[in-house]
Amino acid sequence: MIQFIDTEACERVGVGPGLGTAAEIMGPERCGAQNGRGLLRRVGPGERVEAEALPGARQLLYLMEGAGTIELGGKAHPAGAGMGVFLDLGEGAVVRHTGGAPLKVFHLIVPKE
Repeated sequence: MIQFIDTEACERVGVGPGLGTAAEIMGPERCGAQNGRGLLRRVGPGERVEAEALPGARQLLYLMEGAGTIELGGKAHPAGAGMGVFLDLGEGAVVRHTGGAPLKVFHLIVPKE
């Protein structure tokens, strides 16, 4: 089934202090996707996106707009729009906002099976 998704019309919810907002753009309730979840995350200056290490899922973090750092294994790597990171089973990362403009991150989570 093909479904058009207007990401600007998706409901944004607060994730927690310093974690910005998230809008589900792919999942069982949004488009019937049963084997994955896609979130559009927006964070302001000083905020971050935390991708927890998930033993049963692979993840993709892709920076769509803005600038920040991607922290992997305790080391921060500068990143900007068009850059991202793939996380295998049990791997986690943190994307920190370091620029002036809002940071927009696509976060895809796919179970191993």
